[in-house]
Amino acid sequence: MQKILIITAEEDATIEYFLSSLSEEDRLDVVHYKTDRPDLNQLVLSPTNDHKLELHTDGQIYNEMDFKSIYYRRTIPPKFNFQPPDFRLEMYCEDEYIRFLESLEYCFPETVKWFPGKPSDINRAKNKLLQLKLAQSLGLAIPVTSMTNRPEALLSFEHPSIYKTIKSPNVPVGDKGHSAAWTTEIDESIRQHADGLLTCPGIIQKRVCSLVDKLDIRVTAIGDLVFAAENSSPQHIDGRLTNAPYQAHLLPTWLSNRLSRLVSSLSLNFGAMDLIYDLSSGKYWFIELNSNGQWAFIEEDTSLPLCFAVRNFLWK
Repeated sequence: MQKILIITAEEDATIEYFLSSLSEEDRLDVVHYKTDRPDLNQLVLSPTNDHKLELHTDGQIYNEMDFKSIYYRRTIPPKFNFQPPDFRLEMYCEDEYIRFLESLEYCFPETVKWFPGKPSDINRAKNKLLQLKLAQSLGLAIPVTSMTNRPEALLSFEHPSIYKTIKSPNVPVGDKGHSAAWTTEIDESIRQHADGLLTCPGIIQKRVCSLVDKLDIRVTAIGDLVFAAENSSPQHIDGRLTNAPYQAHLLPTWLSNRLSRLVSSLSLNFGAMDLIYDLSSGKYWFIELNSNGQWAFIEEDTSLPLCFAVRNFLWK
């Protein structure tokens, strides 16, 4: 009986929530490779051997033919305790570890299903300009956008506008800390520091509607299924900052179909997409896609059957 391989950190709230929804019988089918626990899990990747992969975990040895589906979720490297502490060496080892895990996709037969997708496809899909280009080609409305390192581009950009990071809002502070750079409206204080783009490029977008007319829409595509939830957060530019619960939202069929095509055009089987619905005009705006985003909180708020959809994709 082939198994389901889940590749993620030991602590992952989304996976914990998903596993808790499974029957006892289904949980027996799951092998959890904990990426941050090399003391419990080891891999041998050997493209020249009969078996391209050996996975050692829980006293068992698996090869690439033992799995039918892979959920490649949250690849956190192990904690490094170099003495004396060496931050640059730690960053190097973390990068080597991630590259090691990403090489897994070349050790499985093509019949294996990947969720959300193969590591290379997940990484490619993170490019926000690629997302916008494909969305526009499918007839989705997108904001006027510039990705730039030119201060004058920010200063001359059409108002009102917002700034957001290219890759991640988690900005390193000191040796270990982080600060969050959320999507924010461009005001005079930001314009005064426009020269910061010279060393750290960013994304500038036209704000598509007023805050009072804005409805944040979270769309979760799982296989061929599309689920949508809404959240009204008039006090926040960035909908991630609201504590208000989500509720189910009914998307027009044409929009669901186009969003599903967007996900498949990125060679993914999952996408967590952020849209804005302008209550005053009735227009939907595509903002961005997270190729490996969290989704459990949507089911908790709305009771939409996301766990059921993920389970069916992995097991069918």
